[in-house]
Amino acid sequence: MNFCFYDNEGCVLYVLNAPTKESAERQGGDFLECGEEVSDDSHYVDLISGEPVVKRKLAMELDVVSSGLTVQVVGIPKDSVVSVSGAPSVHVDDQPTEIEFDVPGTYGIRINPPPQYRDEVLEVTVG
Repeated sequence: MNFCFYDNEGCVLYVLNAPTKESAERQGGDFLECGEEVSDDSHYVDLISGEPVVKRKLAMELDVVSSGLTVQVVGIPKDSVVSVSGAPSVHVDDQPTEIEFDVPGTYGIRINPPPQYRDEVLEVTVG
């Protein structure tokens, strides 16, 4: 039997293969029985719709526009954290996210969204 353990936001922390539900209970924390396909990369626990339910994460629908040394990313969900190598992380609100670079080059932009979306790493070239 597989059990996914999750936090109070619905992030799957880990999946445990255990012989019984009692074995999972001894681990402590919130958990649900789940299928073999469930992982922390691909699933989350929906806590909003009443009873907790394991669901597949959604892909973000992003639009990336580069102009000069500026990149604008539209479609990042609210409460996501965006980080660029070597720069402080930024929390996203409902507006498009604009990132300005000092030097032309290729950069990685990491987006850590709320639990219902898959993490994303974008590679952008500016300048």
